[in-house]
Amino acid sequence: GLRVMDVGTGGGFPGMPLAICNPDVDFTLVDSIRKKVMVVDDAVKRLNLRNVEPVCMRVEELRGLCDFVVARSVTNMPQFIQWVAKNLRAGPLSAADSDISHVLGEGGVLYIGPSGLDELRAMGVEPAGVFPVQEVLTTGNTPEYESDKEIYYFRTSDILSAVGARPPSRETARRRRGRRT
Repeated sequence: GLRVMDVGTGGGFPGMPLAICNPDVDFTLVDSIRKKVMVVDDAVKRLNLRNVEPVCMRVEELRGLCDFVVARSVTNMPQFIQWVAKNLRAGPLSAADSDISHVLGEGGVLYIGPSGLDELRAMGVEPAGVFPVQEVLTTGNTPEYESDKEIYYFRTSDILSAVGARPPSRETARRRRGRRT
C-alpha cells in the first residue's frame, strides 16, 4: 500500500487528518522536537490510529522509503527537496494504491506554503501541479478556509532527475522487505 511521510509534522498536521481519512495508507509523522512528537504519539494512541508512526528525528537522518512526502513550509523548498529525495520510492503507483494513482500517476512531494519556485526552477524542478489551498478546502460556493497558500506537487521522477538521487524502486523495496520478514 501507499506510504506517506509528513515532515515537520508539529502537532500532527496534515498527517493525522490524512491518516484518519485514509486508514489503508501508512503514515510516518516526523519532527525533530521530542515534545511535539510526544503529543502526536499520545493523540495517535488515544485515537487508536494503527496506520500512524510518530518519529522524533531530523529528516536528513531518516532512511525509510515512502510514496509521498507532505510538508508545510518546513524550510526553503530547494533545501527541502534535497533532504527528502532519498526517501522517495521510484516508479509509478500501483493501480491498487487507491484512486490517487489515477490522479497523480506517481508519488512525489506535496508542499504547502510559499513557493520558492525560482530556486527550484534553477535546479530543473517544475511543479506538476499547483493547487490553491482555499480551493481544495472549499465545498460548493462556500470557502471553508481562507488562505493565500498553495499546495505544490512535484513528481518523484522530476525530483530524482534534478538532485541525481536514485533510491530503490518499488520492486527492490518489496524484495528487501520480504527478506527481513
